[in-house]
Amino acid sequence: CLRLWLSAAVAADACDQNPDLACQGVYEPICYEFLTQALITFEEDITDSRAQAQGIIVMVGTVCGLTCLEEENYNNIGTKITQHGAKLLKKPDQCRAVCTCSHLFWSSKEEGVREGRRVLECLQKCLKIADNCIQSSTSHVGLFVDVLDKYLYFFGCGCEEISVQFIQSLLTLCAEHVKFSDADTTEEARRAFKNTVRYVKRKIQNR
Repeated sequence: CLRLWLSAAVAADACDQNPDLACQGVYEPICYEFLTQALITFEEDITDSRAQAQGIIVMVGTVCGLTCLEEENYNNIGTKITQHGAKLLKKPDQCRAVCTCSHLFWSSKEEGVREGRRVLECLQKCLKIADNCIQSSTSHVGLFVDVLDKYLYFFGCGCEEISVQFIQSLLTLCAEHVKFSDADTTEEARRAFKNTVRYVKRKIQNR
């Protein structure tokens, strides 16, 4: 049912943007209602933790592609999805979900939503969750690398709230966590961090 409501929202958005129908704005409340029903379905019908985590990804992907929503309605939907992501049962899932939700507040299109403050809030929350996770097990060090990659992505997109100082501090923090983590259980995270460091060095050299 979740995907059906989301598909309906996409269809309403397409109708709203169709110049042949000459009814721009008419379908906006319909699209919003479909998204509201999708959230209700998520809240009431999806209980499996894996399905919930996947549901967050699907909802974010859908909402990011919509163009008809008014600013207030878009923010309402984006905020609710992010709140659901932060309430997932497992902490690592929370971290990944909120990371994904950061994309709700920074569109790849210049005319789209670009709220750097909300992006930064999401990423800072991710760091807090990741820190809680790594206190229980160093096997979660990959969460820090994931958040670092998001910081770099939004910095590259021109998000002014993501500063060089943030990235430098996070690089240092990741290096420390990787250094003291169990090599046998964090090989993938170590490899990902090395690749990220190489990427940063190349960017610096090509300036």
